[in-house]
Amino acid sequence: MCTKNASLSIHPKEVMEMFLRDIGADLIHYDYFELENDKGFGYMVFEKNYLRSKCSEMLNINVENIRGVTNAIIIFSSDAEDHSDIDGSEKESWINESMAIIEEYIIAEMEK
Repeated sequence: MCTKNASLSIHPKEVMEMFLRDIGADLIHYDYFELENDKGFGYMVFEKNYLRSKCSEMLNINVENIRGVTNAIIIFSSDAEDHSDIDGSEKESWINESMAIIEEYIIAEMEK
């Protein structure tokens, strides 16, 4: 499992729309809740299945700006024993691809 946390300069709804448009995977779940004063939070789950190696990858994305700053948490997990077996990809390739989508809006990355 890999996790990335970042503060962003755009509204959570915009972040989620970018992922919906740019992630090349099946959307399993999506929820967004708009709050007062232009605040909100949401989460989405994407899945990739690999028939050849009989494994799947999940990408969970949580975005919120309840305290006035947009924060995103991106969590990658796989049911593969060896992540390098997934069609030749590296362990963090999908999470790095996800970070590239929001790269121009990142204010700070945080370790968790």
